[in-house]
Amino acid sequence: MKFKFNLFFILIFGFGLFFTSCQDEVVEITPPEEQEVITPQSPVAASMSAMTANNGSNDDVLDNTSCYSVELPVTIVSGNITIVIENTEDLVELAEFLAQFEDDDDVFDFVFPITLIFNDYTEIVIDSEEELEQLVEDCVDNDVDDVIECIDFVYPISFSVFNLDFDLIDTIVVNNDQALYGFLDSLEDDNDALIVSLNYPVTLVYANGETVEVNSNSQLAEVIEAAEDSCDDDEPQVCTQEELEANLTECLWEVNDQFNDFNDFYIDFNSDGTLQILAGPNTQAVQGNWELSAIASGLVLNISELTAFQEDFGGEWNIVECDDDEIEIVKGDFVLELEKECDDTSNCDPYSLGEFLTICGWEIETYTSFPEFEGIDLIFYENGTFDIVQNGDTISSQNMWNIGVESNTAVLYLDTDFEDLGADWQLIECDFDDGFEYAFQNGDNIMVIEKDCDDTNNEVFECFLSFDPFLEICDEGNDGPYEVDLNLVFANCPADSITFFESLEDATNFVNPIPNPQSYVVVNTQSAVYAKIELDNQFILLEIGIFIEDCGNDNPFDCYDLGGYVLEECDEDNDGFAVFNIYEAVPSCDSNVSTVVTFHTTLQGAENNTDFLEGATAYTNMSNPQTVYVRVALFDNPAEYIVYPVELIVSDCAGNDECSEGAISDYLQTCTWVPVSFNGDDNLIDYTMVFNSQTLVVEGNGMAATTTYSVQGNNPTFVFIDGINLPNIQAITGDWTVVSCEPDRLVLLRNDDVLILEQDCN
Repeated sequence: MKFKFNLFFILIFGFGLFFTSCQDEVVEITPPEEQEVITPQSPVAASMSAMTANNGSNDDVLDNTSCYSVELPVTIVSGNITIVIENTEDLVELAEFLAQFEDDDDVFDFVFPITLIFNDYTEIVIDSEEELEQLVEDCVDNDVDDVIECIDFVYPISFSVFNLDFDLIDTIVVNNDQALYGFLDSLEDDNDALIVSLNYPVTLVYANGETVEVNSNSQLAEVIEAAEDSCDDDEPQVCTQEELEANLTECLWEVNDQFNDFNDFYIDFNSDGTLQILAGPNTQAVQGNWELSAIASGLVLNISELTAFQEDFGGEWNIVECDDDEIEIVKGDFVLELEKECDDTSNCDPYSLGEFLTICGWEIETYTSFPEFEGIDLIFYENGTFDIVQNGDTISSQNMWNIGVESNTAVLYLDTDFEDLGADWQLIECDFDDGFEYAFQNGDNIMVIEKDCDDTNNEVFECFLSFDPFLEICDEGNDGPYEVDLNLVFANCPADSITFFESLEDATNFVNPIPNPQSYVVVNTQSAVYAKIELDNQFILLEIGIFIEDCGNDNPFDCYDLGGYVLEECDEDNDGFAVFNIYEAVPSCDSNVSTVVTFHTTLQGAENNTDFLEGATAYTNMSNPQTVYVRVALFDNPAEYIVYPVELIVSDCAGNDECSEGAISDYLQTCTWVPVSFNGDDNLIDYTMVFNSQTLVVEGNGMAATTTYSVQGNNPTFVFIDGINLPNIQAITGDWTVVSCEPDRLVLLRNDDVLILEQDCN
């Protein structure tokens, strides 16, 4: 049921539930302009109500409807896993968990009763699945279209309330969406006994974190209307910092902007934090750096130290949309859409270009100044010569070619008297969507060549090119490495000689051949070798894929990481304790074998199936950090089981000056530090670490090494340790997040690795 209150009554008695009154006496002031009055029938009031209505789409992963939202916390059960959803971050994790069940509509069940909150903030308690299903059937999403999701007020905001004599009788301060929605709703019941105006200026915030200030009802209406038009009903995919970093470095990203100023630009994000902006033909690649960080409102991409376009591309960009193949970033009013381009652009660099040109013949597909050249083949040889072939006949031979670099761009130098083919050709595009294709430019002339292994080399290699060469090996014991005979790949094709190499570079330069191809040892489950095939004084290079598969029985424990998992929670009360759901460290496996999962406080207890941990879905740690253990046993054979550790870490998520960049640097440079624990093991305890201003000296076991390190960021703070060339301790090289800090003790986290450093001032 929807309850309404008489506004006059509320005003007299203080708006106790929704807002606060700031004035008790009548004050004579200039009455508001008519256009600034907020009336129930005004468009601005309707827009404000749409902005502040409860957005039922935020938790569609739970209820699959926008008619209402589910009040949190709520408990759900999926199989033998119990999950407590407490906040929006948990909803994101739930979405990731449910992604593996795309074809299953019944992945989890609610633990009833649950409370549903409708768009007007009225609530209803649901006691059973049947009640919920009936409500879902009755749900009509038409009203949901009126909810404006992508802009919000920055609270608090205030309203001036006048009587009919234009005396200011109260100032109402509103602190959240629900309070504002109720206030606007109650205006309908005041029977025009009061006059209400919004006190400007008012600040609004967009979904991407950008803000705008308005100073009148008309400006407010315009901003809300513009935001509503830009709202996307389809919620963008939410991705984590780790996922986005991996995605960015996987391929090139094509740039699109609303002004079409940078279309056809490409950004290449490198895993070492550098980037290149490819700004089209005849331009030098722009160099720079990038870094991704997480803040309260989402992810931020920082682009810096660009050699050009710093004003356009440099600075901090908010990530507002994050899909696998499209990312939208915003800086101020400037929006960039990045589209993933996964051509094998590694072959676009000068060195790979030279290697690939000698693999096969290349047909001129486009030649803008002389279209009659189209169809001519160019045959490039390792000795730096090339032939020009037309209709199978060599019309020019012993021409010279080379690859160079000018302004960070590959250039193909052709030295020939054949028409105007002899020139310096700048590489402007690589296209590997359908075969191999390169585009070059010389002045106004464009030449596109396409790899043509079938129609060149007089078809002598037809047998080798008629199938996709690979070896698939069945390793029944799953105990590799495996020995293979590479000669079996081309057993049915005659050749003068076949030589195998482990890299394309070796094959191209004819160095470091595999000495015993008949008994080649394969270690990785997926690898490749290269064959140089010579026949009739010609040759081609072919890649051979090698795949090793376990053909034995499925291991029901394959999906568990025996190295363990790390769970981290915020220290809300600053007492070192938090509540953990240890089921989060139990992956959902696709195996058809039933298992029994138990939790234990000690390793010995896990091995003996004793020392059980009670309340795994809401467990409070006993120390910080604390290691507990998970035992997974087969249901029909409990004697077959695995045990793995789970590290529980309570960190200060609210911000702590003691964990700031400056504080961590000061701690590290005071006394000596000892790695007392690495993933629960003290095998590094004999090493000492001395942190200077920029260098790190590591000593132990009669050896010493000097490297560099850095400390960056604030809450979280990161410690970056460069390569340590010493046994065992080299494992701590990498990027660490500080999750707990004291002047004499630091707890660092890297994915699932936990490193504890303690200070030794003796």
